[in-house]
Amino acid sequence: MPISESSIFYQVANNWVIPSPQKESLDHYYILHWSPQHLFSAWGTTRPIVREDVTYLRLYHKCKPSELRACKVVLLSFRRIKGMNHGYVLLTPGRTLATSTAQQSKEQS
Repeated sequence: MPISESSIFYQVANNWVIPSPQKESLDHYYILHWSPQHLFSAWGTTRPIVREDVTYLRLYHKCKPSELRACKVVLLSFRRIKGMNHGYVLLTPGRTLATSTAQQSKEQS
């Protein structure tokens, strides 16, 4: 059964961990760890992030920019659907990754 476009967009915009069937629809999907100082001094709080000539629209994943400023590490999950000119980057404090991943795994079971 083919995966609907709306399902792919939902996964990209809302879930930290993208299930395998939807991953096949992506040509970029990777995680970086940045300091909050680097993130906000280089990109501010609202500007898209540009990497390797791809513009990524930022989505704060279950957090606010103020929470990211207060953490030690920001996790950035870059993802782009095949054929799109732009991608999305989910940003979350480093301390929430284990909790978010465990919770998403339970929801998908």
